[in-house]
Amino acid sequence: MQEQNQDISPLFLKGFNQGYYMQSSNPELAEKMLGADHEQNDYWFGFEDGSMEYKQEKDPTLQRDDYSKDQGLDMER
Repeated sequence: MQEQNQDISPLFLKGFNQGYYMQSSNPELAEKMLGADHEQNDYWFGFEDGSMEYKQEKDPTLQRDDYSKDQGLDMER
């Protein structure tokens, strides 16, 4: 397990934890932050994933694709 953690960017981990916490404590602000324009970097990827992790724990039927469409973040393939 510890070997896996060494591959994770510290910025991603910080963003993940803050996204998870923000979604649990102030979901309205978390959604505003997710909808705002920001740099695409490890911190924000982590924030988005942490926020989604919290949502999936609350609603296991929610999938990543559902979240992206709700946020207008659907990526072109």
